[in-house]
Amino acid sequence: MKRLILVFAMVMALLVPASAAQNCPCEVSDAERALELMAPEVEVYTIDEWEEGAPITLDRDGRLVFVKMIGTVTDGEAGEGVDKDGYFIAYNPGQFETGTVVETWLLANPATDYFDDFIARWDEVVSDAR
Repeated sequence: MKRLILVFAMVMALLVPASAAQNCPCEVSDAERALELMAPEVEVYTIDEWEEGAPITLDRDGRLVFVKMIGTVTDGEAGEGVDKDGYFIAYNPGQFETGTVVETWLLANPATDYFDDFIARWDEVVSDAR
């Protein structure tokens, strides 16, 4: 459990400041490479890979698995959005303006193998609605 908390803290320190800065020179792939260097048991998948990969989702065995997806806010006031395939994504009502593109990172629960069991979520603006 200590390792999970430590990796979780390192990931937050890595992702939040980098994506929060405007005109950030780093790319998401830089964050992924840093995650891989921090802990070999950390794995990052796109939402498509997650949905297609039964071995990934059903046999985690304590591995730290992150899932990332990109969505567009369709109704900022209601907190509704869609991913690139048109699937619904919920956001906090009023958190983002309609038209904002948001990158969402999910941390799958390493203690279970349930497909939809996530213990943490980060939403970061990729581009504003303006």
